[in-house]
Amino acid sequence: MLGKHETWERVPLAEVATILNGAPFNSALFSSTEGLPLIRIRDVTTGQTSTYYTGPYEDEYLVQQGDLLVGMDGDFNSGFWSSSAALLNQRVCKISPAESFYDKQLIALALPGYLAAINANTPSVTVKHLSSKTIGEIGLPLPPRAEQTRIVAKLEELLSDLDAGVAELKAAQKKLAQYRQSLLKAAVEGALTAEWRAKNTPSETGAQLLQRILQERRARWEAKQLAKFAEQGKTPPKDWQKKYPEPVQPDATGLPELPQGWVWASVDQLSESVRNGLSKTPNTDQRGFPIFKINAVRPMAVNFKAIKHIEF
Repeated sequence: MLGKHETWERVPLAEVATILNGAPFNSALFSSTEGLPLIRIRDVTTGQTSTYYTGPYEDEYLVQQGDLLVGMDGDFNSGFWSSSAALLNQRVCKISPAESFYDKQLIALALPGYLAAINANTPSVTVKHLSSKTIGEIGLPLPPRAEQTRIVAKLEELLSDLDAGVAELKAAQKKLAQYRQSLLKAAVEGALTAEWRAKNTPSETGAQLLQRILQERRARWEAKQLAKFAEQGKTPPKDWQKKYPEPVQPDATGLPELPQGWVWASVDQLSESVRNGLSKTPNTDQRGFPIFKINAVRPMAVNFKAIKHIEF
């Protein structure tokens, strides 16, 4: 966020702010109903807590509304505390800038990028850990104090515009989803083609079309069976046509009434084949053929990135 500038110095965070680690409060004295609110790692991003502490404490570990916090395990999140006074638990630290030198809001805006970079370069077997020493060593550009205020004002203006844009996009996406459902409903119920049907008499009804599909499907099956018999040099046995696998009939119970001339059909009736995917354990090193994972199937779409690999 704050890049190089020809007249700005870069200073360690610890030189312009005090970093206080939380205290290891006794978990035996935690409560869900009484005592002082206790800030744990999971509370950093929400600004509120459901954990309370009933034991003794020192005033230096009291966090006030508006204090800047950093979670020191897991994702290394940061945020302002938005609730009433609370205690600072271990693995959470409070950053208190010397505001005559550095704007607290500017530090808060800059921190997530630095913390994300630290997180990406922190090895771990289970949970990643962050030290206050590492936080203090973050090198922040140091603009003149008045310029810091202008930077914060401009960033807040841009972020406000961005938030408004995101809100508008979400509203548009919601409307799009509603429109899609309405469009599908209109298509299924026949409203979408009502005007066309009024001007154009169909050459065949839905029932006639389905019957033609089923006849052609059976004819293709019989042709394939006869080809197999011929390839094997065999005479087709008696009643061999009776082995034809009839497609599953649709269950129209509870389904809406269709426009005149339409009929319900099952997926099996309208498909060449319906089959399950391969039940083969995928490998972990991306060798062989790509296969879709279950979550590749999305509403009205396929996620072509959701794949695993198998070998034959």
